[in-house]
Amino acid sequence: MEQEGEYLDFRYQRRSAALLTIMSSLAQEESRSISENCTWGQRKRFADGKVTVPFSHFLGYDKGPDGNLGLNKKQAEVVKRIYAMFLRGMTPHSIARKLTEEKIKTPAGRDKWNCTSVQSILTNEKYKGDALLQKTFCTDFLTKKMKIPEMQLCRCFKEEYRNISDLTACVPAEQICQ
Repeated sequence: MEQEGEYLDFRYQRRSAALLTIMSSLAQEESRSISENCTWGQRKRFADGKVTVPFSHFLGYDKGPDGNLGLNKKQAEVVKRIYAMFLRGMTPHSIARKLTEEKIKTPAGRDKWNCTSVQSILTNEKYKGDALLQKTFCTDFLTKKMKIPEMQLCRCFKEEYRNISDLTACVPAEQICQ
């Protein structure tokens, strides 16, 4: 009688393992399909020239009534000052210190500026009127490993972004990172 119970338990385990294999295969296929659909949607938006911006952390712009960038004049003055200070020879660290002393809020709404925030503004191509899309891409839908493309997959120029200042066009990224 005991052997019969072990035999039934073994058959149950085999069926459970087979069911688990089938279910995991279905889940993996669904994950692949969702990943492909998301990638297609992103590439379609890129092809249509639609650019997404984190408006809550993007100094100088607000979300306009049409969903595109709308100029925030008060914040735009801060961005102009950051570029002007940099062009006068101030480092990102000294700019951050000065903005903190003047109690100007960061793009995230914090009181204390750091040099990384200033460098981010100085190197963000959107302040020059460009939108560099697909800066990274997912190489594997399971591990979600991201990779920087060897060549730019899509570079899109948007003239309507040139609202803040033409000062930004003359600051090379190599100079900012020094």
